[in-house]
Amino acid sequence: MTDYATGRRRYVDYDPKAGYPAGSALYYECLQCGYVMPSLPQDSMNCHCWNIGIDIDYGRVVVRDHSLMRIFEALPSSDDLGAP
Repeated sequence: MTDYATGRRRYVDYDPKAGYPAGSALYYECLQCGYVMPSLPQDSMNCHCWNIGIDIDYGRVVVRDHSLMRIFEALPSSDDLGAP
């Protein structure tokens, strides 16, 4: 099972003016507090320092400082791929 907190990551380039990519394997990482959250959470959430917030009721992402945010795709570990 992929553990997004410690597993392999592929960072994604994005343009905040064009919106934020989202998907089942995409995660938002706050570089200020270190919090990592899924891009498609079940409930609205914020990182610990409130730099990144996801409001599922309004379908929006709010970021105070884009230079302190990264987006990554969680990649399967070698264990997930059936490697010996």
